[in-house]
Amino acid sequence: MRAIKPTELLLIRHGQSTANSKGILAGRDESIELSELGLMQAKQLANFLSEKKVDRIYSSPLKRCLQTITPLGKSVGKKVLLEESFIEMHYGDWSGEKLSKLAKKPEWKTIQENPGSFTFPGGESFKGMQQRVKKRIPEILLPGKTIVVCSHGDVIKMILASLMGLKLNDFQQFVIEPASISILSIGNRNTLIRSNSTAHLSGSGSAKAKSPLKANPSVLGGGDIAK
Repeated sequence: MRAIKPTELLLIRHGQSTANSKGILAGRDESIELSELGLMQAKQLANFLSEKKVDRIYSSPLKRCLQTITPLGKSVGKKVLLEESFIEMHYGDWSGEKLSKLAKKPEWKTIQENPGSFTFPGGESFKGMQQRVKKRIPEILLPGKTIVVCSHGDVIKMILASLMGLKLNDFQQFVIEPASISILSIGNRNTLIRSNSTAHLSGSGSAKAKSPLKANPSVLGGGDIAK
C-alpha cells in the first residue's frame, strides 16, 4: 500500500454557551451565544494554538462556534470556512428543553442504548447525522496538512467514533467538553492522539470550578447535564 502523508485533524468543541451553563439543549438555535466563561475559553484556545501552522479552518455556522473559532482564525491568519455538514444535530421538538427534564423521558433509554434507531420528533436521526459527517470529513482532508474543525459535542463524538471504526451505537463512549481539543492523525491508519483535552484552559477559563454541570458521556450535546 502506498504511504499517504497523514492529515492532522483538530476537532474543537465550542466554548461554554449560555445554554450549556443552564443545562439546556440548544440545538440549532442561532441566538445562543458564548457565556463570559466561553468567551474566555475562546481566547485561551487562540493563544494556545497561535504558534501552530494551521492550513484550513472549518466551522459550524452557528454563532457559538463562530465566536469560539474566530479568534484563532485571526491569530493564525486563516479565514473561517462555514460548513453546514458540521452543524449541531437537529433535536427537533426537544430543542430548548432542560436536559434534566429530557432525561426523564422514556425515549432517553433508547438514546443511550440504541441511538441508531432513534429520530428526534420533528428533527434528525443519529443515522442522518452520522452520514453527513462521514461523507464530509474525507473531502476536507489534505495530506501533510493541519485542518481545524469547530463543531458541537455530539457531532465531534460521531466524527471520532466514525474515524476510529466504532459502530454508531458506540459513539457516546466519548466525552467532549466545551472548548476541548481532540486530535487525530488521518492517513493509511487513523490514530487518536488526544481526546477531550482541556489542558489549555486554566484559571478563569477553566469550567471545572465554575460550571454547574457534571460530565456524563451519554448526555446529549457532548457530556453535560445540570445537577
